[in-house]
Amino acid sequence: MDNRYEVFCLTDPHFYESLDRLSATTGNGNGNGAANGNESGNGSGSANGAGPGTAGVPLFDTARRPVPDGWHTLRNGDWLHLDPPAGERAYPAQGWKVHASATLECADKVAAKVWDYCVPRNIPFKFVPGPQLLHLRNSKYAGRDTSGKFVTIYPADEEALRVVLDELGALLDGEPGPYILTDLRWRQGPLYVRYGAFAKRYCVGGRGTLVPAVEDGEGRLVPDDRSPAFHVPDWITLPDFLAPELAARNATTVGDLPYRIEKALHFSNGGGVYAGTDTRTGEKVVLKEGRPHAGLASDGADAVTRLRRERDALRRLSGLGVAPEMRDWFTVGDHRFLVMDFVEGKPLNSYFAHRHPLLRPDPDPADVADFTRWALRIHAGVEEAVAAVHSRGVVFNDLHMFNIMVAPDDETVSLLDFEAAARATDNGRQAVAHPGFVAPPDRRGTAVDHYALACLRLALFLPVTTLFAIDRGKAAHLAEVIGREFPVPDWYLEEAVAEITRTADDAAGTRSAAVDGAGPGGAAGLGGAVGARPVNGTDLRASSPSPDLHVQVGEPERGAGTGRAEPSGAPGSRRASGDLGGSGLPAGTRPGPPRRYLPAEPRDWITARDSMAAAILGSATPDREDRLFPGDIAQFSDGGGLGIAHGAAGVLHAFDQVGLPRYDEGEQWLLARTAHLPNGTPLGLYDGVAGVAYVLERLGHTERALALVRSLLGENWQRLSSDLSGGLAGIGLVLDHLAHATGETDLGERALEAAGLVAGRIAAEAEQLEQARQAQGSGLLPHQAQQGSQAQQGSQRGGPPRRAGLMRGATGPALLFLRLYERTGLPALLGHAARALALDLDSCVVTASGSLEVDEGWRTMPYLGGGSAGIGLVLDDLLGLAGSDDLDEAATARFEQARTGIVRAATARLYAQPGLFVGRAGMILHLARTTAPGVPDGALAAQIDALGWYGMAYRGELAFPGNQMMRLSMDLGTGTAGCLLALGAANAGQHPTPRLPFLPPPPAS
Repeated sequence: MDNRYEVFCLTDPHFYESLDRLSATTGNGNGNGAANGNESGNGSGSANGAGPGTAGVPLFDTARRPVPDGWHTLRNGDWLHLDPPAGERAYPAQGWKVHASATLECADKVAAKVWDYCVPRNIPFKFVPGPQLLHLRNSKYAGRDTSGKFVTIYPADEEALRVVLDELGALLDGEPGPYILTDLRWRQGPLYVRYGAFAKRYCVGGRGTLVPAVEDGEGRLVPDDRSPAFHVPDWITLPDFLAPELAARNATTVGDLPYRIEKALHFSNGGGVYAGTDTRTGEKVVLKEGRPHAGLASDGADAVTRLRRERDALRRLSGLGVAPEMRDWFTVGDHRFLVMDFVEGKPLNSYFAHRHPLLRPDPDPADVADFTRWALRIHAGVEEAVAAVHSRGVVFNDLHMFNIMVAPDDETVSLLDFEAAARATDNGRQAVAHPGFVAPPDRRGTAVDHYALACLRLALFLPVTTLFAIDRGKAAHLAEVIGREFPVPDWYLEEAVAEITRTADDAAGTRSAAVDGAGPGGAAGLGGAVGARPVNGTDLRASSPSPDLHVQVGEPERGAGTGRAEPSGAPGSRRASGDLGGSGLPAGTRPGPPRRYLPAEPRDWITARDSMAAAILGSATPDREDRLFPGDIAQFSDGGGLGIAHGAAGVLHAFDQVGLPRYDEGEQWLLARTAHLPNGTPLGLYDGVAGVAYVLERLGHTERALALVRSLLGENWQRLSSDLSGGLAGIGLVLDHLAHATGETDLGERALEAAGLVAGRIAAEAEQLEQARQAQGSGLLPHQAQQGSQAQQGSQRGGPPRRAGLMRGATGPALLFLRLYERTGLPALLGHAARALALDLDSCVVTASGSLEVDEGWRTMPYLGGGSAGIGLVLDDLLGLAGSDDLDEAATARFEQARTGIVRAATARLYAQPGLFVGRAGMILHLARTTAPGVPDGALAAQIDALGWYGMAYRGELAFPGNQMMRLSMDLGTGTAGCLLALGAANAGQHPTPRLPFLPPPPAS
């Protein structure tokens, strides 16, 4: 999962929302306040620019100060900028900037001292204006590149830098704050320095996308490196007065420890987790690091405090065999370290990729039954482990599948990561939680663990319990699905649903009103705070989620593996250690909601279409500047609310494709917002300008479309990546389309230029990979083997795996070549397309189920955006266009074989999400469009029905969650509009068939 999404859950109960809406919402339940989140002022009113809707919003006193005469203020994201009068602004576009860190307790004092120092000297600065925003910036899973940065100061030159550090450093000496990882610390105070951009400028980065930029020694714009480690650009000399600070930084090492650190298992804002060896004994250990004042939980506890809690819990649990044994506790610099036994095994979440039977298109009933027995045994073992923890007076408080270690015997379980643990007698609330296991605010003490155990009952079969962040009533619906797919005992599901949906008023454990179709915003949600404490008189519960949501990155290779005691299970529970409820399969009615959960069934096309359209329009916010329809967090980057993938253009495209009435207000919104594009708006087909131009032309706004592509061509577009989403493939397609739609022939010339650039890159990459293959002496085609894909080869070389698929891989360029071939008839274009598709197939592997999927090195991807289903769309087109003389026999055989594997990838029973680019809707679109042979009868209908597994209600209408499934989304790439388009494509009576741009129904092969 992606931990970036956590902070976007804090402002609105239904949709991902930017942090600046914490102080710009009128609370209409739609994230749609009167203020637009980018507020400015000039010498009047408060510095925060507070307008309607900000009453009661917690701000530091410094942020409420009157704006100095002539000064300009701007609220942007979680920053409040203050710039001196125009005649006094003398700072450059880049240079050495100063950051100040602060704890919540001293932040207002630090801000006041910075204000009082900078304003009389006309030094521009910015700071985080409120305690919630600062808390989130320093929370456990906040970005490590931004953590600790409370104030930013912009000195005019190196001499001004030295003066600021000397003078302001003396004023702030002794104030505590988290260490800023990107910067160099000034002495022992809260000031840090880094060389970087002052003004917003952009360049094309290493992956061919726009990134923040600085100017190098030759005047070229290059990426502004903001990785979480201090470095000095090659063309910059470190000022002499900073040399002692760099030497002091480099003096702290772990070389004298009796432990050899061998591998980083995981990083968070609070510190790292490392695998190592005790050099005295040769035994494997795990070292956990805690950074002071960083990695805050919702109760304000920093990483050191939480690590101390884990130490205390492990001491109390010693000898039980359900948790690692503690070994050591020490300090390096000001960082705390806890050393514990390395536990052998694999985290429970890692079992799904190779064991879950619904990942196959045709699961064997015997395999389903075997998996069910195993899952029930695992759950029983986890219940016993939790009961053992409770028997020592400890509440685990953070139970989820990443924190459950399964031993090599595939049966024995242990629990990991006790930093959220608490004494049962404290009867406290949850302070840290995985998004799929967030306990409601009424659960305290051991009840927190019982709630997580109930979620685990469902997640073992359908790992989609993050949906409970939107509506806990969804539990009954998921239980109904599980009961249809698995031979699970009725009592097992009934108890889980009762525990998940009960409210504080349900003394007898009856279901909450949320089960009765309340939909999003029911009794659960994330609105209540857990464990938050007042800071400077401000209660963080006012706008924090229940606990701090957190997610693990990747699959940590840590374990715990000794024997353990066999405590009895929790009182009153009925389990049979994996037995299916007797000698045979259980009978009886499956638990389900009292009435139909979904407002409309996806199989009922017209009803579902109209319901989804109503949900989308009901979410529209035409008074906002940044977005029209709520969607993915990508909307909150520059221009992110405009494009096809996540912005207004994509929703308008979907409406147009499925035959819905024009949304005139939405079109006017898009026209108004593209009159002056935000600086840094991406240029591509799916992420930016080119896609907006395409949609506007299709809707009849040709003049604006041409103006947009003219502005695009004025940029350094030739240096963009080759891909479809944001690169030359997508731009070339739009240029070619507009050339023929408008008669602007020079656009066609630029389209051919784009194709030529991409063809050269594809040929060079193919040659490099062929040379690498020959050097390895392998004659195998990677897609024919379980191992050996180009993705894995990339990892072995130490570099990132090459991207493959429709949006980011070579399949997008293949689509460009095919559409140009249809236009020109040039045979060479077919060859370019075949070469590009072969490149992406080189990054695929055949899984154990026989499906062909893109290999990313640590997982395989079947999806439309970055997986094999998107490759299949263009393979169908190539084979439909190519004649018998256009492809050699071996290539044709390879492509046909690949299509067969892709059909299997698109017909599995379980996908992680519903969305178009990374979910089941993409499989629906693929199956509705493919000409590949061998598609099973009923496969498309089955996928359409199963799309309902993820369905939710928004204002009584059908809607779908977005990426990570913690909030609803209405966009094309991740949300409801994408599901709308896919279902439209699957409706055989719809003419013309709804489609993505440049992907019409393929010619018959």
